[in-house]
Amino acid sequence: MKNFISTPVLTDENVLLQNLDGRVQIVDVLRGFALLGILLIHSVQNFLHATTRGLMGLSERNTFVKTSLEFLIEDKFFIIFSFLFGWSFYLIYQHAARKSRPFVKLFVWRLLILLGIGIFHSFFYRSDILQVYAVVGFTLIFCRNFNNRSLLILCVCLFFSSIPCVIFRDEIARYFTELKQQNIPIPTKLSYNLSSGRLFVTSSMFVLGLYAGKNNILQNLSRAYGLLKKIVAVSGCSILLTAIGIRSETLNLGLTHSGIYLSNAIFYCLQNIAFSVFYVSLLTLLYSRSALGTSLSWLEPLGRMGLTAYIMQSVFFQLFYMQWDGLELGFAGALLVTFAFYIGQILFAEFWLMHFRHGPMEWAWRSLTYLVTTRLPGLR
Repeated sequence: MKNFISTPVLTDENVLLQNLDGRVQIVDVLRGFALLGILLIHSVQNFLHATTRGLMGLSERNTFVKTSLEFLIEDKFFIIFSFLFGWSFYLIYQHAARKSRPFVKLFVWRLLILLGIGIFHSFFYRSDILQVYAVVGFTLIFCRNFNNRSLLILCVCLFFSSIPCVIFRDEIARYFTELKQQNIPIPTKLSYNLSSGRLFVTSSMFVLGLYAGKNNILQNLSRAYGLLKKIVAVSGCSILLTAIGIRSETLNLGLTHSGIYLSNAIFYCLQNIAFSVFYVSLLTLLYSRSALGTSLSWLEPLGRMGLTAYIMQSVFFQLFYMQWDGLELGFAGALLVTFAFYIGQILFAEFWLMHFRHGPMEWAWRSLTYLVTTRLPGLR
């Protein structure tokens, strides 16, 4: 039976939120913002574990900066990226339905190409996430026709499935180690993503992104404005409550060591999702205001080249930290170089998209997906 998908009505505001290519600009802005968080936290981790200055330890002031960045960024921005992947899935699904294309075969082939890109990427950057996205992306195929209620229930169930993984992190990691000692080929990436709960969180955010796409939440901001305001308020309060919960050992609640560990694991997972939802809803609200939206539009070109930018960041880490030892700049200097690189990415994306329709990696992925190549990468 042919799948029918409702097409969002383009109001005047929707037209303003879409560029000439039919893209929803707020999605590109959010993706560009997520790339900043991913770049920063990976830069901190690479400095600490791959440079001479980082291995020597941090001063008290730099330790405070590191802790603050981890609190605000770590494990939050990959959630945003995952949510946007799910939203993009709906867009592809909708486009295939309009063109009467065989969607399942098309998307499976697209995921296999992404898996290949991820495998290539992992040769020079071990923290590749593309392979995980390619594998977990199959979840979306099976739930593409779920109704809204079923999608939300599935999203919640998948997310809460991540909490036991975090609680029993050490046990899961030890079990995988034992399997490897028995010469059973278990991918290290599977061990990490399962023990950290990321496998379930990623799946959950894919489903939530699909739900947002089906309900036109990002395509029709005027209709979603009231909902977004409530989400900002609720997620903001949740951040405060979970922060208090994580510090429960200082409140003399009489919890045992095991009880504190259990509550911290639960509150940490909830805090991550609260932060991510807060960032997305707040940035979307700000963008819906014309003046603020214009000031945030500088993130859009980089968001349009999200895959290219992600690969570029990995090259930056490999060269700057692995090959050049962070130029022995110290923590503050490394962060300044990281910000400068991010600005350079934005300028590069702006320049590239003045001449080409797609980023180089996006063009390759798109061309292989549809088995169509052009003279140059989307030359205008």
